[in-house]
Amino acid sequence: MNPGTFSTTLPSKSHIVLHDTGLRGVTGAQTVINVLSKSRTVKILVLGHNHLGDEGIVKLFAYLCSDVGRKLNIEEISLNATSLGDVGLNAVSRYITRNHFLKGLHVQNNFISGSMETIAAFTAALNSSRVEIVNLTHNFPFSDIALDHFLSSLDAPHLRELHLSCLSLTPVSGPVISDYLSSRRSAALKRLKLNGNQLDLECLKSITKALDSGPCLLEALEMFANSVPNRSEKAECDKRLHAILRRNMYLNGAVSNEALALLPVARCLLLPSTSSSVATESETPRSVLLRKPLLSPRPVRPFHFRGLPIELQYHILSCLAPNLSARQAIRIFNYASSPATLPSLKLGLAFPDTHPCVSDPTATMMSGVPACSGDPRTCLGPGKSLICGREEKRTWWLERVGCDRYELNDTGQA
Repeated sequence: MNPGTFSTTLPSKSHIVLHDTGLRGVTGAQTVINVLSKSRTVKILVLGHNHLGDEGIVKLFAYLCSDVGRKLNIEEISLNATSLGDVGLNAVSRYITRNHFLKGLHVQNNFISGSMETIAAFTAALNSSRVEIVNLTHNFPFSDIALDHFLSSLDAPHLRELHLSCLSLTPVSGPVISDYLSSRRSAALKRLKLNGNQLDLECLKSITKALDSGPCLLEALEMFANSVPNRSEKAECDKRLHAILRRNMYLNGAVSNEALALLPVARCLLLPSTSSSVATESETPRSVLLRKPLLSPRPVRPFHFRGLPIELQYHILSCLAPNLSARQAIRIFNYASSPATLPSLKLGLAFPDTHPCVSDPTATMMSGVPACSGDPRTCLGPGKSLICGREEKRTWWLERVGCDRYELNDTGQA
């Protein structure tokens, strides 16, 4: 079998899918390396259902940790059902450490037992990375003790989604999960999956209580197939939990929308101009001062916003975005008032390289591929079919100014 035939090319040659292709051990890892060596950039690497084992994983990630492998800038790696154990996870941890490109790691259906040393290395790696999704589902050797070590030291500022389903977690893990959700270390988390464990009603109650007042504004929580009896008390707890999740979803969305709307206004009012920011009467042309509107008995002097104290300017602008915290508003004002953040007319937008937009052929009637306007009717990105470059830039900016989620106020209340 020619390794080059494994590579898929939709929407570009950056997706390498070697799912269930009979790769085994070190030999299989070398086959993957041969495919990777022919690529300049790899966004997604899928190796699921191949018996690579720890030896194959170690060899593969030794290559990925090399200077050549680092240049691939892989954003998502899937290692589900690859016979990965603690030794292999240590190799993965070395690759994740201070990795600012990897966003998704899927290691479900493996044999990770979670020894203290392995969990410590893995957690430290996540904390130093920009990984957003971690899937640990169905690693049966994983235990309550391993989860305790994991969550007690997990402080990944970009982690948005965590899958902990089918790990045989017992009610002992309930307080551990609640403590994590009550900590600011979980502030970025938006989706948590705990399906197929042995968590009971008390665990559900403690998790609900943590989400009600904690800094974690989770938008989705799954706890199906646990040891929670189906009775009225559970129904009441579920009702309260769903209300909390809906509140969180609204607040997170409101912050993002208000931040995007505030930026252009703040840019116009706060960005220093080349000329004097506050015009005086002596600098105003006499013809302008003498000109009177037809229906007005007296000339109207312009209101010079920049003549106000900066604190008052910020306070007025903050009224346009009531759901932003003071820290979030200040970050937007600092960004808006800096000429260095302006888009360059020569080099294009002041954003990192992003995926190009792909127009929906059904909307364009197959008449070429025009530039994306961000219109959901013409771009496949907003429909979640492909990645929209405009949406990606918005997400990048929201993360940069810390407005991708709601922040609690100083009193600690949402």
